Amino acid sequence: MVLNMSNKGFFFTVMSLIMVSTVLLILVPPSHEAIVAMERSEKVGLRYGNDFYHSLEYSILPSFIKVAAYSALKNITGSYPMHIASGNDFNTTFNETFWKSSPSIPGLGNPYNMSYLLEELEKAFDEASPDLYELRLEKDYDDVEIKIFQNNDTGPYQVGVNVSMRATLNTTFALWNRTLDIIAYIPIIGLEDPVYYNFTDGQYRNYFEYSPLDIGKNLSNTTSQEDLANRFNSVQIECFLKKSWNPTCFKDHLNRSAYFKNTKAPSFLQRMELDITGRSECCGIESFLNPNSSFPGGINMSKIEYGFEGDDGYDKNMTYVDHCFFSGKCVGLEGDNTDRMQNITSLECLNDTFPYFKVDLIRLDYYNLSVAVQGPCEE
Repeated sequence: MVLNMSNKGFFFTVMSLIMVSTVLLILVPPSHEAIVAMERSEKVGLRYGNDFYHSLEYSILPSFIKVAAYSALKNITGSYPMHIASGNDFNTTFNETFWKSSPSIPGLGNPYNMSYLLEELEKAFDEASPDLYELRLEKDYDDVEIKIFQNNDTGPYQVGVNVSMRATLNTTFALWNRTLDIIAYIPIIGLEDPVYYNFTDGQYRNYFEYSPLDIGKNLSNTTSQEDLANRFNSVQIECFLKKSWNPTCFKDHLNRSAYFKNTKAPSFLQRMELDITGRSECCGIESFLNPNSSFPGGINMSKIEYGFEGDDGYDKNMTYVDHCFFSGKCVGLEGDNTDRMQNITSLECLNDTFPYFKVDLIRLDYYNLSVAVQGPCEE
């Protein structure tokens, strides 16, 4: 548009007014009401920003870690032959599957990996937050530190996952930008134990379950009898409430090839590495092979090989505790003493249901089974 002189004069007049107004706004102190409103706005903005960043560190990201870690573990244990064939150690396999959509093992994936979840969180924040607010989370696998572990804090039925990652929240009021060190605890119940699949040439699979003494662990301490009855059978309820072993409790335990803590046994993480001769003071767990092939999950023992040279059919001369049986490394009181095994086979209440079942003398005492030698399973 071509400006004539009158237009030019009007244009410069308007520009002069805008410049003068701007200078006045800068130089003239705002009214008391404006200051109060501004301070209130800043306080609210700072509070909400700080609350969100706190939730990010202590609620949102730990929840994401739990989801991504459990999904990774489920995918790894469910595809264990693929993991073993890759030659990767378990820590590397877990870290990659936990964080990335496409780990280095072909065919192994995790749709709920952390990179995906963090990207979705950023998108949701951008859509819901005011303009000039920005959330940026570290998604590069090479720039985060991941560690999966077990210790006294996790106990035998959980793993801990520690993630160190940078999180940045930028608002018009303040900037939050630091490396967060987050720990989340993930239950192993329901995941597959690769020991069974690997040492039976893929014939049998077993899944981590609580023993009847621990079966109510996921319920609150104030659980009512009615709540228990809706979840468990009468034998399991009684065993859980009494917190002590007897042959009837052990029979339920054996039927399900469930797991119980023992410092002489390998931990979940050692099992993931197929280290069945390892022991863990904090987190060792063991199960027993169920030789009742007519029961779901029962094993046809005549087809199973173990640490013994020769074909002894159904009647294996080894304690049926899983890591001892498959490794053949438990000896004497803990394992394969022939004379003692002959005495142990007189556990009449167990051998009626579980033919040729054997348990070593150490576990005969540990699981309070000595009363079963001369009597029925009912006490």
